Amino acid sequence: MTTHSAPFAWWRVTFVTALLLGLGVSPLRAGDIESFWISPFGGDFDDPKNWDGPVPDETITAIFQLDASPFVGFQEPNTFSDRLIVREGDVSLQLWSHDGTQFVSRLYMLLNPLFNTPSIVVGETSGPSVQLTIRGGELSGQSMVIGLMPGSSGAVEFYTITNLVPSLVNQFQLHVGYQGQGVLTIADQVTVTNSAAVLGALEGSSGYVTVTGEGSRWDCFGALSVGKFGMGALDVSDEAQVVSASAIIGQQLESIGEVTVTDPGSFWSINGSLDVGLVGQGSMTITNGGAVFTDGFVTLGTFPEVDIPPKDGGIGDVTVTGPASFWFIGGDLYVGFMWLGTLSVLEGATVTSDNGFVGTMFGGMGDVIIQGPGSVWSNAGDVIITSVLTVAEGGIVVADSVLIEAMGQLDGDGAIEALVTNDGIVRPGYPTGTLTINGSFANGPTGDLHIELADSDPGCFDAIAVQGPVSLGGTLNVSLIDGFVPIAGDTFTIITANFISGDFNLLTLPKLPPPRFWEVIQDENSVALHVGPVIPGDLDGDGSVGVKDLLTLLGDWGPCDDCNDCPADLDDDCSVGVPDLLILLGNWG
Repeated sequence: MTTHSAPFAWWRVTFVTALLLGLGVSPLRAGDIESFWISPFGGDFDDPKNWDGPVPDETITAIFQLDASPFVGFQEPNTFSDRLIVREGDVSLQLWSHDGTQFVSRLYMLLNPLFNTPSIVVGETSGPSVQLTIRGGELSGQSMVIGLMPGSSGAVEFYTITNLVPSLVNQFQLHVGYQGQGVLTIADQVTVTNSAAVLGALEGSSGYVTVTGEGSRWDCFGALSVGKFGMGALDVSDEAQVVSASAIIGQQLESIGEVTVTDPGSFWSINGSLDVGLVGQGSMTITNGGAVFTDGFVTLGTFPEVDIPPKDGGIGDVTVTGPASFWFIGGDLYVGFMWLGTLSVLEGATVTSDNGFVGTMFGGMGDVIIQGPGSVWSNAGDVIITSVLTVAEGGIVVADSVLIEAMGQLDGDGAIEALVTNDGIVRPGYPTGTLTINGSFANGPTGDLHIELADSDPGCFDAIAVQGPVSLGGTLNVSLIDGFVPIAGDTFTIITANFISGDFNLLTLPKLPPPRFWEVIQDENSVALHVGPVIPGDLDGDGSVGVKDLLTLLGDWGPCDDCNDCPADLDDDCSVGVPDLLILLGNWG
C-alpha cells in the first residue's frame, strides 16, 4: 500500500501569499523624470520632435497620453528608457527596421530597477481602454502591469512582421488586471516570459490572458495566480503552450479564477503544485484533446475562510472531457481538501494521479464522477473516499486499493480495478445496473450495500460482479423503485465472484404482499434474492397451510374490495368463496 502524505499547503500558501502581497505596485515614483509623446501620427522614437521633453533614456519615463494611434519606429538596435506608460490611445511599437535587404529585429528595454514600480504600464488611470501592440522585436522590462488603477482598462497584443516574431520579457512580475481590467493576447508564435504573474490581482479587477496558435508560448517561471482577489481567466488553445512553476486558480475569498485548455497540442505544464479554489472559486476545463501536466500535488477546494461567518471557503471544479483530453498529476489529488471540490472525467478523457482523495478527514467535501466509455481515473497508489465517487456508463477507476470510509459512498455501473473495501456505502447502478470490480471486494462491519430493484430483467436491478474474492459483513439494504413489486419466482442475482465468504450481519429487505416472501440464496460464487414459492392457500407466508390461513380466508369471504390486493382470492375471480376454500383445503398441511 502506498504511503500517503498531506500537502504542506499551509506553509506554501503562507509563503506564496506573502510573496504576492509583497508585489504591490505604485503608479509613479516621486521625482521621476517624464517625457510625453506628442506626435499623433507616429514617428521615430529617437526623434526629439516627437517628445515634449528629452528623448527618453535610462533615466526618463516615456509616457503616451494622446487620443490617437501612433506607430512608433525604432532604428537603433537597442533602445533604453526608465519606464513606459500608455495612458491614452492605441500605441504600436514597431520593433523592427529594414536595412535595405531584410527586416531586422529591435530591442526596447525598460531599466527601472524597483520591483514595486512597474517598468511597463498599459492602462494607468480611469478612462477609455488603451492598447499596446508590439510588432516584431522584443519588449523587455523588470515588471509589467495591464490595467493599473481602478477604472483603468488596458490590452496588449502582438503582431509578427514577416519572419520577426515579437516577444515580451519581464524579469520579475506581470499583473494583468491589477485594480482595473487587463487583457493580454499571446498569438502568432509569440513568446512571453516572466517570473510571478497575477491575473485579477485586487478586488474589483479582472485579468484575461489568451494563448493561442502553434508556437505561441507563455513561460511563467514563478507562481501563476488566476484570480487573486479579483477575477482572472486563462485560455490556452490551438496548440499553444503555457508553463508555470506553480499555480493557484481562485486564490482569495470571493475571487474567481477560470482556466480552459483546449485542442490537440495545447497544454499547460505546471512544474509544482496546483490549487483550484484555494479560498476563492476556481475552475479548470480540459477539453477537445487539451492537456495539463502537474508535477506536484493538486487540491480542489483547498481552505475554508475561518474568520468570516457564515463559514465559506475554496470551491474547486475541474472538468476533463473528450477523447485524448488528459490531465497528468505527479502527486496526490485531493478533491475537497478542506472545503468543496468536484472532478468530472467525461467522454473518454483521462486523469492520472499518485493517490486520490475524494473528500478528506480534514472536513473537505468532494464529488468525483468518471463517466462514459474510455473515461479513466488512474492512480498509481490508493483512492480513499469520504465523500462521493461515481463511476458510470463505461467509466473506469484504477488503483491499488479503494477504501470507502464511514462517510464515503461509491456509486455507478462502471468498473473499478482495485481491491475494494467498503466501510461506508456502495450503491451499484446508474440508476440501476452492475458495478464491475476487477479485484476483490470486502463489505466491512459498517459497510452498507444498497441494492435497488426496478424489474426482474437483467440491467433493471443493481448488482456487483467481482472478478476476485468477496468477503461479506455489514448490511444488505434492498429497496424497490419505480413502483415495482416482485412476483413469486423472481430471482435477482446481486453478487457474483470467484469465491464468497462470510455473511451479511443485517438484512433490510422490502415488505412483500403475503404470501410472498424473500429468500437469500448464497453459495461460493453468488448471492441471490429469490421471491419464495407460493403454496396456494398459505396466506400467512409461513410455508404451510393451516388453521390461521383458513381463518384468514373465512374473514375475507365475499367479493374483494380490491381485485389486485385480495390474497384469499386463490382462483383470481375477484371473490372469496367455495372454490377458494377447496383450493386451500387441497393444500392443507
